[in-house]
Amino acid sequence: MCRWLSLGWILFCWSAIGFAQPPVEMKVAPLLGQYAGSGGAFPIAVEVQSRTGNLQGEVVVSVVRDTQQREYRYPMELPANGRKRIVATPVVSDWGGRVSVRFQAGRIVVRQEIEAKSRFESQPLAVLVGDAIGGLQVFQRIEAPLSEAETQWGNTAKPTYQDAYVHPDLFPTESFALSGAQIIVLGQGAERLRAEQWRAIREWVLLGGILVVPGGSGSVVAQLPALRPLLPAGVGSVREIPSLSAIATFIANAPEPVEASVDFGSNPPMPRSSVVASSMPPGSPMTPQALPGVQVPASPPHSTTLAQEGGARRSGTATVPSPQGRALISTLTPKRNATMLLQQGGIPLIVGWRYGQGTIFLLAFNPLDEPMQSYTARRAFWEALLVRTERISPGALIRSVHEGHSGTDSGFGSSWRGGSPTFTNVRIKLPSPLLIFTLLAVYFVLVIPVNYFVLKRFRALDWAWLTTPLVALIFVGVIGWSTRELYRRPLSGEVRTQIIAQANEPEAYSINSVLFFFPRAGAFSLRFDESDMVEPGVDDYYRGTIGVQSVSTIEVEPRLIPNYAVRNLSFQWFRYTRRVKLGDGIEANLRIVNEGGKPKIKGTIRNRTPYTLNNLQVIPIATRADGERISNQQFLTGVPYLAEQLKPGQSQAVVYDLPSMPPANLRIITVRLNATSNEPVLLPELGAQADTFATVNFSINIPVEVSQ
Repeated sequence: MCRWLSLGWILFCWSAIGFAQPPVEMKVAPLLGQYAGSGGAFPIAVEVQSRTGNLQGEVVVSVVRDTQQREYRYPMELPANGRKRIVATPVVSDWGGRVSVRFQAGRIVVRQEIEAKSRFESQPLAVLVGDAIGGLQVFQRIEAPLSEAETQWGNTAKPTYQDAYVHPDLFPTESFALSGAQIIVLGQGAERLRAEQWRAIREWVLLGGILVVPGGSGSVVAQLPALRPLLPAGVGSVREIPSLSAIATFIANAPEPVEASVDFGSNPPMPRSSVVASSMPPGSPMTPQALPGVQVPASPPHSTTLAQEGGARRSGTATVPSPQGRALISTLTPKRNATMLLQQGGIPLIVGWRYGQGTIFLLAFNPLDEPMQSYTARRAFWEALLVRTERISPGALIRSVHEGHSGTDSGFGSSWRGGSPTFTNVRIKLPSPLLIFTLLAVYFVLVIPVNYFVLKRFRALDWAWLTTPLVALIFVGVIGWSTRELYRRPLSGEVRTQIIAQANEPEAYSINSVLFFFPRAGAFSLRFDESDMVEPGVDDYYRGTIGVQSVSTIEVEPRLIPNYAVRNLSFQWFRYTRRVKLGDGIEANLRIVNEGGKPKIKGTIRNRTPYTLNNLQVIPIATRADGERISNQQFLTGVPYLAEQLKPGQSQAVVYDLPSMPPANLRIITVRLNATSNEPVLLPELGAQADTFATVNFSINIPVEVSQ
């Protein structure tokens, strides 16, 4: 009897425990730290596990900005006793705030909250992708350059980097989720990234990210077909060498770090367009080769004097040590237009090139493995690598372009000076302010003094209750007649697009804003194809997101905003990013030659896109050999336009005389092709016919070959 009672008690306790467990368990954690990126992206890893049957629900991420609520909805089918993970990327305000995450399926609702800290307290981000949960701690002691705005405000305390680690299973599939990161290092395990994750990395680099790809013991990832086209060199077999002694020379030759900037308007003004130009810091020669026929100074010995370990040049100097011990390296074969940043005995060790607005470094060795892992000057090595390119997060670039589109400026990053005010080109005819003022003045004169004295003269003041509203109705009719054209206007949308691309590649990335004019009230469903960020309203530092109601988006492909309600005669602003196909892209083959002692850029550019390009301009980006940056104004004075127009299929010869300065002092980093167009019109679908107008600016990076 006691045995049966004991068994019954055990079964009862087991059942009670089972019923006490929630039907769904949810785990929420920030993916890249507690701070939002410069563009507001705050990626969150959400894991939902079912402890019951099949569930059809959704994960809803809510952010409250001022009095407005923004919701991001992720539909989710959860199998019985199964689990799923997603990466949600809400956009939070500059001041941070609480982000609410809930899973709901019928009556089952599970909630959690997570806090996003103010981006003004944030640090630049370096991310390691792979299985490791360490390896980049050295970045916590590396200073990041100040932004141009911070320098102008008198800031002198430079921030240090924050390191983060992302497992391949949780790595985002959208570049906007990565926009807060300046640097991504590929570690062991990154070879398991899927095709859509590699696409996100490619787009992130296009927008200004710095990608570091290891060789040696980490060369598996560098040999992947998905990554191979992005690399500045082919990767061959792995072998062992006695040492990496040339690293000391690489550190010793590092130029001084400088302030970072996002500069989209310092080039010569382009009519009816906006110019996007790279802003490379002094001493950032992504090509250490001088011009043809000019001898490059020999590198100093491997053991040389430099600043104290850490890379900051101070009065006290110390000998830079070399890494101790044998090293595994991959055989690198630099591609045409790539830059050999370091070699040892004719063996390439570091090769890099510009890709879009960003940079890709390919290392023959693994910086996370021996002998680099225990290298006493490891911090100085990373500083020497990073100082050779600009360091601006893609989020800062996205934000800057959107601010230029809307005419706003956060004050915490250079605004896109090529921008124009929000409503400049809205194609509607508003009533004249003078007409409105005159009608109001006449109305007040008639309603008060005239109405009063006329009724008093006829001893009919009691009729004021009738004459006053009658006068008001007459003037309402007059004002309505004067504004009749507004209601007759069709629904219209004006799109502003900045396309960032790499030459000889068909796919590009675009940063867009659209201003809709709705003549009549209604509810519309908006559809954004190929987009990884959709935000309503103008982002403004002082007032948060303005000019928009509370909005929910369904975060699927394509992204949807269902039943978006608008009022009569209303303007609605949306900003979004998306990928765009450019046919076969821009085919370009440029090289620097020396003709009669005069350096020139020569080659051809062919338009293989389906769009007609206007106001084409070739802009070389350069530094002096001594590390001082050549300002765009100085370097581009008198630069002619390449062509007024280039239709699809047409080619244009490029013959560009470089400025008259000593050739030995000039190093060309890359060439930027800027152009304008009224295509493609990347307007979201409304489910209604709309008149559309587009202003499209192209910024295409063209690698340059140096002829010997």
